[in-house]
Amino acid sequence: MASDPYGDPLKGCPFCRDDESPYLVDCTDDELSAMGGSEYVIVCSNCNARGPVAETAKGATQQWNDRA
Repeated sequence: MASDPYGDPLKGCPFCRDDESPYLVDCTDDELSAMGGSEYVIVCSNCNARGPVAETAKGATQQWNDRA
């Protein structure tokens, strides 16, 4: 089972069923960061499936795990 950089476990991809491919991506661009915002998403490196965008890494992990 994969985990995000903070040690929270990530469930396997619900599409390709790979347990080790999901990883956390910080999608925050410079403009959004300058406004004090951030965006995170979990992506499967095997099939490129993406979870919902969240404002925190923990939120992205929870949303991914809730749908996996």
